[in-house]
Amino acid sequence: MKQSWWKIGVVVVLVMAIAAVIAQKQQKQSATPREPVASSMSASTDQSTPAPPTTSAAQPQQTTTAETPVKTGEVCPTPPPNVSKNALAKGAGQPAGVKGTTPADSPKTTKPPKAVVAPAVKPTPKALPKLVDVGSTQCIPCKMMAPILEELKTAYKGQLVVEFVDVNENRDTAAQYGVDTIPTQIFFDASGKEFSRHIGFFPKDDILATFAKQGITLAK
Repeated sequence: MKQSWWKIGVVVVLVMAIAAVIAQKQQKQSATPREPVASSMSASTDQSTPAPPTTSAAQPQQTTTAETPVKTGEVCPTPPPNVSKNALAKGAGQPAGVKGTTPADSPKTTKPPKAVVAPAVKPTPKALPKLVDVGSTQCIPCKMMAPILEELKTAYKGQLVVEFVDVNENRDTAAQYGVDTIPTQIFFDASGKEFSRHIGFFPKDDILATFAKQGITLAK
């Protein structure tokens, strides 16, 4: 009898434990919300709360970048960040009061100013040796010197300066040269310094020889 009561006690304890476990499971199931109810609640929540407006990718986003002063006629070569070409043409992304840059609004091209041409500067004439013949158109030796002087002037142009001074028309010039007898030939080097003079008729070869003695060679 004692063994049978012990078995019955064990069975009762097991049954009570199983019943307790089943009761706990039922409590958990009752506490956990069912999926259909949750979905319906979420659907009702979605219907009652309006969704925030979505920003379209095509619409330009306004930026709060610092704006620099815009000069009259200034154009923007490239569109600013986050601004499409169409929005730029309509004036988007530009400061208030400034229209969008279009081909019609672009400044007209102007002709470049004419280049200023400096006046031509005449080159300084090269210093040349000089022969001055002081004479007259009346005396015979002076007349004989005339063709020689003309020949020297033509043959050695650019190498020698030949000058004739008529004492009848230029008495002051003759006096400056200190001439009291005609004809008188006065020889000057390239620096304007007198290095020789001759009184009377003087042939062409003697004139060239006088320059050659001074180291001045005249070549045709």
